Amino acid sequence: MPPEAPASSTTTPDTKVDKLVFFAPAQGWGRLKSGTLVFDDGGQLGPGGEVVPPVYERVTW
Repeated sequence: MPPEAPASSTTTPDTKVDKLVFFAPAQGWGRLKSGTLVFDDGGQLGPGGEVVPPVYERVTW
């Protein structure tokens, strides 16, 4: 049996290793196994209320 990925938190930069347990696409959010809420704009709300704002890349033409 392969080892499981560690549960991530909002203090780690990579929350993509956490599993999505609920997804509400019409409302634009989902909940990860760790309790973190992720939003379709890239923002996050941690289980303890920590806010992680979305990171926008600047596009130059």
